[in-house]
Amino acid sequence: MRMIEKSLELLKTDHVDLWQLHDWHTVRCERSVCQGGAMEALLEMKEQKVVRHLGLTGHYRPDALMEGIKAVSHSTRF
Repeated sequence: MRMIEKSLELLKTDHVDLWQLHDWHTVRCERSVCQGGAMEALLEMKEQKVVRHLGLTGHYRPDALMEGIKAVSHSTRF
């Protein structure tokens, strides 16, 4: 969360349109969607309207991206 706060300060704004988790892996899916993980922080920022849209990126694992999308889409917060 400190990263987004610093980014907002440097950009001199109160929100960003897109915040992405880069290079999503299958292992990350399990850790990131659990309580206290990176996705939880992103969802919290989205709820606070600090971030408008969330995204996942990857280079070689479309299956991991699909797994990540499915995992977070089950959340009522996404």
